Amino acid sequence: MQRPPFAAMYAWILIASICAGQRGDKSPMVLVREVHFTGEPGGTERQLSEYTEFLVGHRMEQKAMMQEASSSVTAFLRHRGYLKSRVTPDVRPARIFGNSKDQTVALEIAIEPGNRYRVRGVTFAGLSREAQDSDLRRACILNDGDVADGEEVGNCVANLRALFEKKGLDVAVIPNMTFDDEHMVVALNFDIEK
Repeated sequence: MQRPPFAAMYAWILIASICAGQRGDKSPMVLVREVHFTGEPGGTERQLSEYTEFLVGHRMEQKAMMQEASSSVTAFLRHRGYLKSRVTPDVRPARIFGNSKDQTVALEIAIEPGNRYRVRGVTFAGLSREAQDSDLRRACILNDGDVADGEEVGNCVANLRALFEKKGLDVAVIPNMTFDDEHMVVALNFDIEK
């Protein structure tokens, strides 16, 4: 029996791996039965549950569900000043009650919030000279000593863009953060560029 040439074997291996990859890209569909939090949650379990309740009782791809859970809990923590938090979702089989045909899982989210940061200084750079300092401060209402709320930083970016759009300038606003872990503060510099 004659063996096929190496190039032909390589081609078949390549085709097989591409086909397997196309089939394997999807993670299994799961039904989230319950959500649990471990570690230091940075808030109450009830508060955290408000950010993840949309996952319970819905069929989703496992990979997408884990990404959604991680994003939601990270947003919860950043809103409370935990800007360097680590969130690690994991799944385990859930107890099945009744006659469910779905693969039901319990979602377990491990949380390491890290430091809770406060604001120490808000400055503006780049095209900031094109606007009054009072207008910049109204657009970004973070003050020294405030909890460094990631949501508020996002609002500052949006408000500063809107301020410059009114002046006919299409700008990018880049928030730069300088962390002082020892004092648990962060200095914010909003760089406004064309």
